[in-house]
Amino acid sequence: MKSIKFVIVQFNLPVRIEDLPMFRGAVIETTQRKNDLFHNHGESGVIYRYPRIQYKKIRGKAALMCFQEGTEAIHDFFSQTDWSLRMGEQEHEIKVEEIKAHHYNIGIWENRFDYRITNWLPLNQENYQKYHQTVNLSEKIVILEKALLGNLLTFTQEMGVETSKKITAVITRIDREKVVQYHGQLMQSYDMHFATNVSIPNYASLGKGGSIGYGVVFKEKNLERGKKYNYL
Repeated sequence: MKSIKFVIVQFNLPVRIEDLPMFRGAVIETTQRKNDLFHNHGESGVIYRYPRIQYKKIRGKAALMCFQEGTEAIHDFFSQTDWSLRMGEQEHEIKVEEIKAHHYNIGIWENRFDYRITNWLPLNQENYQKYHQTVNLSEKIVILEKALLGNLLTFTQEMGVETSKKITAVITRIDREKVVQYHGQLMQSYDMHFATNVSIPNYASLGKGGSIGYGVVFKEKNLERGKKYNYL
């Protein structure tokens, strides 16, 4: 088990899920690209890691979720005197509506936790072909569960959790499967429910696009409250 720190910063800026890449770009430009935790790019190209700063839509408005060292990096954003963000052709004056700091125990447990995940992108080129060549539904679920296990392993390792215990993950229901555009490519996304022995904080993301609103996880017991506040 590892106690991790994360901070959620809620702004007054209404956004749609599809606006999050522009929101991310605007924040990155505001910080003048000085800290790679905001954009995960270095001199050699993309830095492959679990995103320490994630750009979210929470309660219908733009938010930042910062993990571990990302909670310190956010000061680079707050140190700016210009609180305007340019998203596309529009300039937005933003204000912070709420800041909440949390400590959360991430670990691999004996008991299981039930979650819902939205806009999850599990299929890479290899398992996409395998998935669509498979006609057996149970075999398709196995492919998705393997992808989910990989995402959970990456998440726990990146958060500094000792991973000698076996991670389990079972998909319990698929609500929706749809095609979305991600980095100029058409990909399948899923809204679904799963059970795992890994503890995950609300609003954390798993899988591709985790920094811009894909693969957002929410605990089942909090779903009714989540719907009330429009966390999607």
